[in-house]
Amino acid sequence: MTRKKTMIHCMHGFLLLGGLLLHSCSGETQLDGESEMPDGKDPARQEILLNINNKLVLHKTDTRTIATAGENAISTLDVYVFGSPTEDGTYTFQERFAYRENSDDLPADAKELVLNAGTTDNVTTGLLSLHRGLFVKFYCIANDTQPVKADGDEVVADDFTPITFTAGSSTMERAGSPTEADFIQYHTRLLDTGVLNVPLAMAGAQTLPLDLTDASISTRLQVNFKLTRLAARFDVVNKADESRFTIESISMLNARRAAGYFPIVACGTYPAAAADLMTTADKPFTGDNANIGTQTGAFYCYPSLQEDGGALLLKGRYKVNETETKEVSYRIPFRQQGVDGQETYLDINNNHRYTIGITEADDLRLEFTLRVADWTDDGSIDDYEPDNDPGEITVTIPDAYQDRSTATLDPDRNVYTVSMSLDAGSSFDMTVGSASPGIKIVYAGGPSAQSNNWLTCTKNAPTGLASGSSYTFKVTDGYSKLFPRATVRVYDVLSGTENILYVDAVSVPQPLTTTQPAKAPNGTSDNPNSFDAGSATVTLYRITGSSADVSFVCPDEMVLVGKPSWMDVSEPVKNGTKYTYTLTLNDRDVVLPSTTVAGTRASVAETTDNTVVFANSKNTSTLKVPITITLKDAPMTLNFAALGGSNNSYVEPSGDVPGKITMSVANGNTCLVPAVSMDGVEVVFDFGGNTEWLTSTVTTTDTSAGSKQQNVKFQLANDKLAGAKDVTVTLKNKIGGVDRKFTISPNVGSLSFSGNSSWGVDVLNTGAKAMTLYKVASGNSEKMKITVNSWGGSKVESSNTNIEKLAHIRMDFRGIMQSAWTRKG
Repeated sequence: MTRKKTMIHCMHGFLLLGGLLLHSCSGETQLDGESEMPDGKDPARQEILLNINNKLVLHKTDTRTIATAGENAISTLDVYVFGSPTEDGTYTFQERFAYRENSDDLPADAKELVLNAGTTDNVTTGLLSLHRGLFVKFYCIANDTQPVKADGDEVVADDFTPITFTAGSSTMERAGSPTEADFIQYHTRLLDTGVLNVPLAMAGAQTLPLDLTDASISTRLQVNFKLTRLAARFDVVNKADESRFTIESISMLNARRAAGYFPIVACGTYPAAAADLMTTADKPFTGDNANIGTQTGAFYCYPSLQEDGGALLLKGRYKVNETETKEVSYRIPFRQQGVDGQETYLDINNNHRYTIGITEADDLRLEFTLRVADWTDDGSIDDYEPDNDPGEITVTIPDAYQDRSTATLDPDRNVYTVSMSLDAGSSFDMTVGSASPGIKIVYAGGPSAQSNNWLTCTKNAPTGLASGSSYTFKVTDGYSKLFPRATVRVYDVLSGTENILYVDAVSVPQPLTTTQPAKAPNGTSDNPNSFDAGSATVTLYRITGSSADVSFVCPDEMVLVGKPSWMDVSEPVKNGTKYTYTLTLNDRDVVLPSTTVAGTRASVAETTDNTVVFANSKNTSTLKVPITITLKDAPMTLNFAALGGSNNSYVEPSGDVPGKITMSVANGNTCLVPAVSMDGVEVVFDFGGNTEWLTSTVTTTDTSAGSKQQNVKFQLANDKLAGAKDVTVTLKNKIGGVDRKFTISPNVGSLSFSGNSSWGVDVLNTGAKAMTLYKVASGNSEKMKITVNSWGGSKVESSNTNIEKLAHIRMDFRGIMQSAWTRKG
């Protein structure tokens, strides 16, 4: 079974209380009960004095302290050492030291660890001898010799392969197995219905790397740490002669089947799967004080979460009268009732003591109290009173919101006030020095205001070092109503003592991520405009009717404070505390004021002229938010450099005179203008009432986000070339940006001709533009062939009826027409 770290809920185990102590001693430290060290010491190994800061019992004795002798007993202790050549490197298994109550049971792969009582009864010591050369960490498991790997398989001796060192040196030759990362995922074996008994499993660690790389250190080093029990304990206070209920057995419903060691957590998923939970077997309720007072250690269990729905089940007999008893069972849920009547369900935390006090019973129900306390080693059971202080509060603002949220502590009243930003993702953390405090949020404004639950509190999974509880507060997802002051009460559910935290919503209007219309104002192009709530910036493209929606959350009324003249701002659409405005560019071609940066010729937009300012109506001078307007061009780029076709040319615009394409009207000639725009172009001709001698086609060659590449091809209308005049062409920017205009002028070129007659004499005068044909004998004809050179072709007409009309025409690609004429005889 895999233990998921994400489900850890306020388990207090894995108290890494090990502070590393380096002692510079002139001689060796001798342990109580330990013989003198031998004169010769292995220079390749380093002695480590292990100090376990617990009141451990190596030989069981009677005690009246809160933790009984059995609960403090150590029958087995395994110390796993992990090493790495570098302090921040990968740590792998180096070696194992083991203590067994019966030394004959010592594992074959472990070095023996001798435990001794320290100078005080709260310290137990042991001496380790470690191979030098690495940085090392220590992990200890007591009273449990059958750990289970994360994959559910039990750990066997072959799972541990120690680090090997180069012969005669302190250099690591081969890493060991498992890695530290794999080892800390081990957990206890899974119980089916079994119950826990003493001696109880414990775990502890020293994860601050100890440097053993310096071979010159000859003094003994010390490592301190504390073992922590994996189990929770239940004490039962019952006097059968008063409650009329005699308890015979105790069991647990929905108990977790196992626990992790590092850190100590409930094992399984969160929420729990059915396979993670069990109903334990009935444990006989016996002991010196069973049913006559306080029976300590009546039941033990692994940590569990309040969502598990765990409960104890007490079975026994109820005394109906002096002669009759009845078999009964009572379910004890893990919940407490506070002074305000509110019930709080509890996590069952390891190393905690839960005392169930039975006050009254009948054959149907049982009245009881439930107390929670730390399970300490010291103090007396008889006079012990649990510390029910809810614990000190600490508030932390995440770095991302330090400039928008603040937490202020009133030292006189010890009360925090948080001014909380309403930005998306805003949160703050609260740490409480108590394991299971009651948390209640009350909103200012009386009973009707309690529906304004804008603040959400979530309990966090603790780290292995956690000794209290941690909570994260954030704005409730999708909330858009009012934001009254929230009072967070952190209280002890038994005594009613409490600490207070006030949370005020920061009332500067907070920009929200705003969905923009899908289409641009033309209704067909994709909308390029946007609003970045994080930077409070609207990006508008210079297109006709360009606009963007902006939304805010504001606890109070919002007002418009200022805007530039080229922007229009709509009235807001209100939805609770959410305000949505539409910002529209009313002058697409506005020229923004600019200034010159000192010492340069650079021109930059004035920042004071491109903001729209909104504010909370309660204080428009301080509670305001400026929205920056960034204008971007929606350009159309035309390329006149390679028009193609025959004898085409382009002249750049000058002043008010637009650019001009001169296009030859040679037969079949075309002209190509590549265009790049955001969403394409359309062609509009203005022939000024003249013949429409030009047509166009537009083809798309490439499309990418926000860019479309097209070719605009102009073609001659051959049947309409006569009388062709200049035409004004407008390439319209489809998305609504600036259009481009230019002129296309027809160029017919010059007319030249030559000819010869069938007689072989020159009868064509090209200078005088005269042709002489001689009359010949009847039945014969004189022929003349004329070649005309014209780009647009030519047309022949004759006013002399004696000249026969055109016999044939041949037009070549240059517009050259060859004609043959005859004169009637």
